[in-house]
Amino acid sequence: MTTSTGYEFELAIEGANRRYFIAPVYSAEGRLQQISISQDGPPDQPGQIINIDMDPDAFMQTAMPGPEVLSRIAIEQARQDNLFGVAGCHEGLFLDFAIEPWEGELTPLNS
Repeated sequence: MTTSTGYEFELAIEGANRRYFIAPVYSAEGRLQQISISQDGPPDQPGQIINIDMDPDAFMQTAMPGPEVLSRIAIEQARQDNLFGVAGCHEGLFLDFAIEPWEGELTPLNS
């Protein structure tokens, strides 16, 4: 699996702004497999990874939005599910296209 076009963003968690990274993850064949959100934890705490899978039966690969819109949907889904600020790895979620995209500031990496 490979990633491309990553972004960074900040969310207020427990009264402090925390920086997160998000990127689409593609298979070796170039098919989008998941959106991965990560955050390095403070020195005394573990980091966090949220992997949101793409359900290939739920949409056509050729008709999906671009990586920024997908990232915004994934951020809002993880926010609504209260996954931010919880250390560890969260898996087994599928991207919900019915969720409105997050409207916060999303900065492309390497910009």
